[in-house]
Amino acid sequence: MNELNVRQDAVNDFEISLNNSYGEIPFCLVEEDMVEADFMESRFKHKKIRDFIKKEHVKEFMHELSSEILGPALVKRHWGPDSETWMHKILALKYAAWLNPSFELWVYKQVEKLLSAEHNLKWEDLVLQIEE
Repeated sequence: MNELNVRQDAVNDFEISLNNSYGEIPFCLVEEDMVEADFMESRFKHKKIRDFIKKEHVKEFMHELSSEILGPALVKRHWGPDSETWMHKILALKYAAWLNPSFELWVYKQVEKLLSAEHNLKWEDLVLQIEE
């Protein structure tokens, strides 16, 4: 069972976490729509940000996202042991899905619910739209 927790701090940053049978995926969202990726990575020692962003489909996704938001999808600050990596919140969802397949499945289920409820779409309708 998935449990979504949201907490807002005094400076209007949001800390969001999804708890499921595989553990917790934390998000720290700041006002600029950026998420601290290192915070997410800290719960998954076997998966690294650098491996995620090297994947060709992720590079293509970051390019598309950067074009859409008219800014960087990924920001690296302070190289070295005290470095910080920040991702746009949409890229952070993709990263979280890569970190945890259970989370990825949950995201797809939420999209399916939204499409079904808002537009009364069925999967067949969605497939036809993708093929066009």
